[in-house]
Amino acid sequence: MIDRYIAITLREGNRQALVEKFKQAPPGEMASRIPAVNVSTLILWGGRDRLIPPDMAERFHRDIAGSHLKIFEDFGHVPQEEAPARTVAVVKQFLDR
Repeated sequence: MIDRYIAITLREGNRQALVEKFKQAPPGEMASRIPAVNVSTLILWGGRDRLIPPDMAERFHRDIAGSHLKIFEDFGHVPQEEAPARTVAVVKQFLDR
């Protein structure tokens, strides 16, 4: 999987495509709509996420009424790939509520 991520990252045009994607929806543009979420929400986050800081998870949790937050302190941006069994266990627990 690491090799795949590296290959995708280094693929010609990928970095420019990512820059263009971020230009289409600047960070925070939709933030005002987050409190309108009114469905049961589970927020999973990596405590070592260097792409989107964990304090954003806290913000989502605060802004989405009744949400549930699980921060995996020892994972980065994709905890579901770093530890599938641990994240699935949390998802199953959430769904069983």
